[in-house]
Amino acid sequence: MTSITVLFTIIFLTFYLFLSFKTISVRKKSQVAFGTGGNEELLRATRAHSNFYEYTVFFILSCILAEYLGAEWVYILIVNTLFLFGRIFHAISMYKNILRYRQIGMLLTFGCYIANISYMTYLYFFFFLGLE
Repeated sequence: MTSITVLFTIIFLTFYLFLSFKTISVRKKSQVAFGTGGNEELLRATRAHSNFYEYTVFFILSCILAEYLGAEWVYILIVNTLFLFGRIFHAISMYKNILRYRQIGMLLTFGCYIANISYMTYLYFFFFLGLE
């Protein structure tokens, strides 16, 4: 196994903390302790934060499993880089209300999910089970 997934997990955790602090800042500014209080800026911040978490946890897990199954390091590097860009585009779209960025972000996110599903299936059947 390589340490690429560990490195990207550190990057993802750092970005998650950034989104957390951004949400806290908007909460403080809007004086809303729970929920969104009908504040659109807070809704955008909480959704950017939540959406990042919702997609990133399973992605990291899939990369760990892909590495366990013998994924090539260059694949792990590329798919993590693309996923990171996708999550950054999506987060920006949530704050700036740029639909095109959201589309790019989700396209990259779903593309990386599909790539991992496909590659892990290949690795599982042809390497892990010794069917090559």
